[in-house]
Amino acid sequence: MKFLYALGLALALAASPATAQDAEIPVGKTWEGVGVSWTGGGRFFVRWTVMEQGGKLKVCGAATGTGTGRYGMKFNRELLRVSEVQRDGKAILRDLRFINLVSSKNLINDLAGVPATCKVTSAAPNGSSNYAIISKTSKIRVQK
Repeated sequence: MKFLYALGLALALAASPATAQDAEIPVGKTWEGVGVSWTGGGRFFVRWTVMEQGGKLKVCGAATGTGTGRYGMKFNRELLRVSEVQRDGKAILRDLRFINLVSSKNLINDLAGVPATCKVTSAAPNGSSNYAIISKTSKIRVQK
């Protein structure tokens, strides 16, 4: 097993709900962005937003990563697995592996315009715009 420690895993960011009808949409330039640096090199970057659809909240996002050698994709997927979207400090969606992982070549545009995948939650809009992505751990492990 190889250990890597994520720096800055307090991924709390505000995001404002919008209205959308499409299941897959391109990442917007105004979407929230958050990055994590791995010890030993490498970076992981996510752009995301929360939208209203049919009386429920929908989370959309795309992500990419660089470095960390042959383990990079495993670390990035594991980080998504142990992360959740919270509204006002309460989880509305756990396990973010549905987020579209794209080539690191898209970092040059901060992922703007790349296809984002979305997942509808069971949470209804409540007027809050206090959303955050939170990792439930600061240590990520993957098998060789």
